[in-house]
Amino acid sequence: MLSRPFIKCLSCSGLLTAAAITCSLFAASQVLLSAQIRILPRQELDGPVLNADSSSLSFDRIRVEVKGLSEDSAPVGFDFPLSNCSERKLRVTRLGSSCGCVTARISKHELAPGEEAVISAIYNPKGHPGKFQRRIFVYTEASDELPAAVLYMDADVAWKEDRSTEFPFNLGNLRLRRTAVSFDLGKADKVQLRCYNAGTASISLESEQPFLGPAISASLTPAVLEPSQEGEIEIEYKPDAEYESKSWYLLMLKGTGARPSESSIKIEIQ
Repeated sequence: MLSRPFIKCLSCSGLLTAAAITCSLFAASQVLLSAQIRILPRQELDGPVLNADSSSLSFDRIRVEVKGLSEDSAPVGFDFPLSNCSERKLRVTRLGSSCGCVTARISKHELAPGEEAVISAIYNPKGHPGKFQRRIFVYTEASDELPAAVLYMDADVAWKEDRSTEFPFNLGNLRLRRTAVSFDLGKADKVQLRCYNAGTASISLESEQPFLGPAISASLTPAVLEPSQEGEIEIEYKPDAEYESKSWYLLMLKGTGARPSESSIKIEIQ
């Protein structure tokens, strides 16, 4: 923390779609309607134990990679072909997902020995930027608690282009969710403000307000905010003997592309 904060900010990146995606969007609405999906508790996601039918299901692949998408992209589909490699009939009872952004259905639930089926999945990137992994859990009659197989989708999704509704306050090229914070008089506290670089050049922020005093400090993570990247300004209030009454201060920022008087955050001590 700096008493006279030297502030800077962060970054994000763009993306591209996977060769493994074979399903078209023609069935998107039907898949979403007929999906048998439930969101699983955390303990079921971390290295689940497979049930006795795990060796009876054979998949062409268990992982797909989804790239080249942004939050603005339409939902994409992909398939996981499978077959019953056992000598008995096998029934898939349901499918589960680690996130509601992925829905899936199977083309047939009962598989005779050697019979094939396809699990078709739809991924909706809206509201899910970043790099992450989603999982689809395949359950059979062998167990309603333990899956017979786990399928994986690795995604790399860019932020949507227009983030004005998410960050409505414009301080030059820096956009914020709010431009005012408040603290209770005499009570130490911290406030985090998310910020976003809406410009085409990197932003290095610096405070130009000499009147904050020792009770208020600010910092920003990361130090430099690249175009289309997001960061966080942290403002901290530590009660001080000099500040025994209610008041307010301005944290003026330099480097946003606007004048400091047009790039300020109001700090109230109430």
